[in-house]
Amino acid sequence: MKIVLFHPSLTSLGGAEMQVMEHGHLLHDHGHQVEVLTFEYDVERWHDRLPDIPVHVATRRHWTDPLSLSTVSKLVRRARRVCLELGACDMVLAHNHPCHSMVGAGSSVPRKVWYCHEPPRALYFREAGPYMVGITEDQARRSSVAHAVRHLLRRHDERLASRSSTLRAKREMDQRGVAELSLVVANSQFTADNFQRTYGTRPSSVIYPMVRMGEGGLGRLGLDRTGLHVLVQSRMELLKNQEGVIRGFAAFHRRQPSAHLHLVGEGDQRKALEILAASLLPPGAVTFHGFLPASDLAALYRRCDVFALLPLDEPFGMVFPEAASRGLLLVGPDHGGPKEIMEDGTYGWGVDPFDPEAFAEALARIWSLPDAEVQRRREEADAACRARYLPGVVGPQLLRALGL
Repeated sequence: MKIVLFHPSLTSLGGAEMQVMEHGHLLHDHGHQVEVLTFEYDVERWHDRLPDIPVHVATRRHWTDPLSLSTVSKLVRRARRVCLELGACDMVLAHNHPCHSMVGAGSSVPRKVWYCHEPPRALYFREAGPYMVGITEDQARRSSVAHAVRHLLRRHDERLASRSSTLRAKREMDQRGVAELSLVVANSQFTADNFQRTYGTRPSSVIYPMVRMGEGGLGRLGLDRTGLHVLVQSRMELLKNQEGVIRGFAAFHRRQPSAHLHLVGEGDQRKALEILAASLLPPGAVTFHGFLPASDLAALYRRCDVFALLPLDEPFGMVFPEAASRGLLLVGPDHGGPKEIMEDGTYGWGVDPFDPEAFAEALARIWSLPDAEVQRRREEADAACRARYLPGVVGPQLLRALGL
């Protein structure tokens, strides 16, 4: 069977991009002819990750686009033109927006599937971000992230209400495309709920992402009692909310001055986060590591006891099971995909992302645990994540859902 994976950009190494790679290898290893279609492709970064899978770069825009009479007709024509580049195939497995709606509206492929990482937030800010919408209704949330979210939601509503709303046209095109899909697979129950809120129906199934995990364990029992080392690893973007971690860690650090915060990653929020950390914490209490190569990152994981991240409306959060598999205790948001991973506190601590004291209290509870309890929690979280997210577990589920 010839299967085309369709994703808008293979330039970064985010969670969705890694699932394109995992799905490609899974289908290729099961004897299918697999190709990838994308609009942007970083050959240097991706060639070795897809060595046996051809990658085709499509042209998103065309000189005939302005000839369309409306935004919707332009988008439909564009979808049909791009889908011609799919060629003859038996199935398209689309990932992020706008690939799923292009396939739905523009392709006559027998099987049109969307692996939904989340409904496109740019089109459905309210539907895909129920927690963020709640923030706008609670004026007590006064962090800069909460203020920025209010601004984003206000701008979204204004664009949607505009008489000549391009946003409305794009939503119409998206709804039309989704209605024509053969199958939708959601990456979490949280995403499935948001999908229903957005499109009025439930996805065909929920199948978690495939997560490559470490060997397991830290190589030591209990906590490093010289000081709690807390790791944050993520792109430094507004909705990842590293600000919430820094504020909560600062509150904990006042109780435990030997604690240390490690932030790994790059992004447009880094400078602001560095300024915030410098204003709340003494020198030497926090380290911004930037991007780390695999060997250095592994060494840092071995040094730390806690993984913490408080993203807003995170649809899954692959970094959480990855961290659990390396022996770190988990602290995450009390909603979204991370809440599913931690099973409402069974395998980690869920806190309000905008309550620094709640995050500080979670760290304090971890610091007070006896070493035997620390080890029990590590082992249980590691085992639970391996039982649910390893490629050998998830792969067969996906193949069955695809009818393969």
